[in-house]
Amino acid sequence: MQRKMVYLALCDTCGTPKRITKYALRNSWRNSAVTEEYCHNCRQHTEIPEHLRKIAKELYLFQHRSV
Repeated sequence: MQRKMVYLALCDTCGTPKRITKYALRNSWRNSAVTEEYCHNCRQHTEIPEHLRKIAKELYLFQHRSV
């Protein structure tokens, strides 16, 4: 049985967690197209650090390698 992973990002301003979808990891986080994540609670932007982009790239490669 395969467990479903849920990825969360926390807002730097208010701390509200936001679910990061597989679509966002695939298309936004692993490349430089999007540099910030928007918080719907406080309406502020949080910068996506480079080390998290690297992790998103590794997750993407791991998921496609094991299929």
